Amino acid sequence: MNRRVEHSESGMRTSPFQIPNSQFLILTLALAAPTLASAQTIAPRVYVSVNGGIQSSNNTVSQSFSVQKNLEDAPIKATADENGGVLVDGGVVMRLVRHFGIGFALSYVSDNNDADVTASIPHPFFFGRLRGIEGTTSMKRRETAGHIQAVYIIPGPRFDVMFYGGPSLFTVRQTLVTDVTYSESFPFDTATFTGTQTAESTSETATGFNVGGDVTWKFSRNVGVGGMVRFARAEATLNATNNPAMKVDVGGLQLGGGLRFGF
Repeated sequence: MNRRVEHSESGMRTSPFQIPNSQFLILTLALAAPTLASAQTIAPRVYVSVNGGIQSSNNTVSQSFSVQKNLEDAPIKATADENGGVLVDGGVVMRLVRHFGIGFALSYVSDNNDADVTASIPHPFFFGRLRGIEGTTSMKRRETAGHIQAVYIIPGPRFDVMFYGGPSLFTVRQTLVTDVTYSESFPFDTATFTGTQTAESTSETATGFNVGGDVTWKFSRNVGVGGMVRFARAEATLNATNNPAMKVDVGGLQLGGGLRFGF
């Protein structure tokens, strides 16, 4: 008995369930497209940061003035090195178009330092006979600054990076020496430093600049932690009793880290 064997053009029968390779690839991509789209990084429109850190600076406050004692001028000098302080900082950035945005940050720096004080005290009986005294006193500085920033944003799946710069507006509250106190006894050839009289001077708003950057490591699209570095600088004018108007540098290198939020 003869059996008839049917062959396809290729010599083999094609299974009705076999799908050509090209059609299989198209079908796979179509099924995977929604998953790939959902995995893409969508950059937040608004970024919020809260930081704690330090400000490092080499600012110096140098006072030189005179007061009347025993009918003569008593020269007084006080010098304090403002090496830095504790920083609290917060900011918000709004992405406007693609990688570009605008931001505003508010920083507050608190710093306590000792000032070296010297003075020459006139003799109560003899003119032109000055007695030198010296000591230290505590000086406090409080700097508040608003930083306006043009921002360039580089978003990523796990990290967001920002670079920024712009103008800064500073106000300063600074302890300044206004007089010295001392003790003396007969025959009054010497005097001994006992302390100072001080006043808290405030400044008018001083305009400066800021430049810096920020890096965020994201736990999710909306929450992460990050670090910031900013250099801000301005020159402020201080006024206090018995003192002439005084120019001082404010700001410095600010380093901080904290929480990040994206919306």
